[in-house]
Amino acid sequence: ALNNSQRCTYNIAVLEGGAIAQYSVDGLSEPEKEGYIFEGWTDENGLAVTEAAGDKAVYTAQYKKAESVWQEPTAEEVTKALKVRFEDKNNSSHNQELALGEGDFTLGAVEETGNASYPYSCRMTLTGTVGEWVERYNTACAPQEAHWLWEGNLKEDQYLGATFYYRESEGRWVIPSYQTPPNDMPNPGVSIQTNGNFFVIYVMRETSYEWRDYEGNVVYKRGMDLCASKPTPPKFGGTNPLGYLAGDGSLMRFSHWTAAVEKDGVMVHDAVYVRMELGGQVTENADGSLTIPGGTVLDNVTIPKGVASVTVPGKEAVLKLRAEKETLTLPEGSSTLLRGPGSGERPADRIGKRIHERERKIALGKQRQQQRKDPYRESYGRSDRAGRFCL
Repeated sequence: ALNNSQRCTYNIAVLEGGAIAQYSVDGLSEPEKEGYIFEGWTDENGLAVTEAAGDKAVYTAQYKKAESVWQEPTAEEVTKALKVRFEDKNNSSHNQELALGEGDFTLGAVEETGNASYPYSCRMTLTGTVGEWVERYNTACAPQEAHWLWEGNLKEDQYLGATFYYRESEGRWVIPSYQTPPNDMPNPGVSIQTNGNFFVIYVMRETSYEWRDYEGNVVYKRGMDLCASKPTPPKFGGTNPLGYLAGDGSLMRFSHWTAAVEKDGVMVHDAVYVRMELGGQVTENADGSLTIPGGTVLDNVTIPKGVASVTVPGKEAVLKLRAEKETLTLPEGSSTLLRGPGSGERPADRIGKRIHERERKIALGKQRQQQRKDPYRESYGRSDRAGRFCL
């Protein structure tokens, strides 16, 4: 700009649309720009200017952003960017979205990120706990029956939060989309979708059913959906417990489940056990192991007569005996004595294997043939590739 040199006054162009400043005999002025701090003047070559060099000079004001510009996100920026979404695990028609109000959140301090595109971040936290938000959901969904928090999602006393980032290119606070580069701005706990950003809280309306053993441990658990048109109590789909050794030394075997009874809001099936009679033929050895003669009937388990005896490591191991058709499964650490062809009893060369009664006659026939060839050699059985011990 042209000026009267005698007055030593120059118009100075201010960067970024600022006002026009003037130079006078008092020196270069310091033009103000809202939200910025003036750092000095530079000439057309970018060199610092401390005093005017002459007429027609054009200088540029240099600024840095003031701390005051990094105010936390506005209430409008927060409420537009986030909602709380409730999803019914069993009935999607009960899904609901709740908008945030100005009093529903608090904001933390603004911090630098070191990212040029998103240089600042600010943490936002919902004021109510997850449990309190579920109560708001139930109120908003009235007269629908009340739901409660699905335990696999969040905890009732938990507070949800999200991180807002200042987008330099737009000059506003946002929750960056993963599809918008740079996409390395994390926001765990926030579901970023094409139709918005959500805190997702899973709820349910169901009755919980539990099957518990003698110690109260949950063996199986399932819920009944109360939102279904015809709620149906669930059926047991787990593995029945074996049993236990009572304090008086009695062996208690699982028998069946009781009908469901409500306990502290949960429908409970308790395991019923019956005393397992071992019979007088079972011998308890000095090391605590039990020897059971062949042909012995232990409730629903029968030791095959082709076995001279079976020895299990202890009373509780008896509960692990399994008889399916003609196959007997022994617990780990067990041993067997097989009946020899008229020569007494010999220990089996394999321990804890399955015994097949149906092959006994064939095996004995082969043993007799072998003994005719070599009377000093006795065969006590064979094992197949599946690791089953066959008579």
